[in-house]
Amino acid sequence: MARDILDQAAELQEKLNAQALARQLAGSTLGQPSRAYCIDCEDAIPPLRQQLGGVTRCVECEDYYQHAQRQIRQRGRG
Repeated sequence: MARDILDQAAELQEKLNAQALARQLAGSTLGQPSRAYCIDCEDAIPPLRQQLGGVTRCVECEDYYQHAQRQIRQRGRG
């Protein structure tokens, strides 16, 4: 029996998801050590946050940074 087009689409989506995840993990800093102090405001980064790995900003500065990055991406689409 011929493969259904939905089966083909599902397989393609699974492959694309795996590729996207691999690219994301390749650029990830999760396996790297965290900083003790924020690179932006120099406040101490709490030890529990440091345990995440690859942390470079305090929560407030990370929120601000991510918001600014979203704004930049949105302007690029407009």
